[in-house]
Amino acid sequence: MPASRRQRVVVDARMPGYTEAGISRYVKGLLGGLAGLHPDRLTALLARRDRGDWWRPLVARRVEVRRAVTPCHHPLERWTLPLEVARLSPALFHAVDHVGVGLRPFPTVVTVHDLAFWRYPWTHAPRSRRHYAAAALTLPAADAVICVSAFIRDELLRVLPLDPRRVHVVHNGLDADFAPRPDRSFVARKYGLVRPYVLALGTVEERKNLLPLLGALRRLEHRDIHLAIAGADGWGAATVWQRVADLGLASRVHRLGRVDERDLLALYSTAELLAFPSVYEGFAFPPLEAMACGTPVVAAAVGP
Repeated sequence: MPASRRQRVVVDARMPGYTEAGISRYVKGLLGGLAGLHPDRLTALLARRDRGDWWRPLVARRVEVRRAVTPCHHPLERWTLPLEVARLSPALFHAVDHVGVGLRPFPTVVTVHDLAFWRYPWTHAPRSRRHYAAAALTLPAADAVICVSAFIRDELLRVLPLDPRRVHVVHNGLDADFAPRPDRSFVARKYGLVRPYVLALGTVEERKNLLPLLGALRRLEHRDIHLAIAGADGWGAATVWQRVADLGLASRVHRLGRVDERDLLALYSTAELLAFPSVYEGFAFPPLEAMACGTPVVAAAVGP
């Protein structure tokens, strides 16, 4: 028998409608896991205009999907989103993107992935900084806070007066599909990667710290090695592509843009290594995914 409305958990699943970045991967994995437990008690709140049909398997597993009018990161999100959620009369609302909601008649849990917007504000656009600043107001009002690593929990408790008993570490999981799939003909045909290459994966933005990586590639000018950068352009991406031109690396740097998730196995598996020089991360999926595909990882030691 379907669960009553008062027993349902509503998960904010709008982010995959806008981007394929880490939080979107988190949302998909979370919903997939919860759907295996109590699908008849789960509602996924999708973006009004969603990219793709990633949510269709949820419907097949009896998960309810609803469309939200409020866009992600809208200036009025803290007030309009709880009105939409309240109409569903949930037992719990799960906010997945650092910021909770304002006054609401239902319990709320918020996931915090990192605190880069406070620790390194220059890595975010002004509009993004304004949005995430609301975390200081909404996290203390949340019934529980999930941090994706002990490091982020410690960071959060240093900057906000939260009750430690309400702040919990729940590590991200890894999709079982990640395993070695060295399909070189595929990456050559679709992405033009025919030479040995280093893979850099993630939104092309200031925080990913790609400029030193380009400098290292320039110093390897006598080596037959290329760099493949996969990810959508973000804040500061223009600086990265200008540096590629300035260093004369246009023939050795491959700008892949946003790649299909189904292509990641081949890209990881055929790379010589994954380079991950990010300034700051709370968890980060790519290093784990690359290692699961049998690919070495070179990563920066991040954090304070």
